[in-house]
Amino acid sequence: MANAIEAKYPGLVDDVNVLTKRPDGSTLTDFDIELKNAIIQVKAGPGKGVGAQVTRTQQGNIKPVIVYGPKLRPSVAKEVNGRGGIGVTSLDDLLSVISP
Repeated sequence: MANAIEAKYPGLVDDVNVLTKRPDGSTLTDFDIELKNAIIQVKAGPGKGVGAQVTRTQQGNIKPVIVYGPKLRPSVAKEVNGRGGIGVTSLDDLLSVISP
């Protein structure tokens, strides 16, 4: 996924699999892909538990949180959007959302 983003928008990907910590040093969550302008959480399945992950991801950064998953259920995408994130199910939509 990060390679596809980098191919479309060279220089946009900052890092992959980034651990974020709480003030006490414990792990808060991980960012699957960190871009210069957003954080992407990639989901292979229907998105069980993704709402809580969106909230944790928002606590660990100031960038918009995008959840990408081709198998995300519509109800999960709606929950992501309701929590202030952006839920997308196609690569084309993802590339459009992250366009610099």
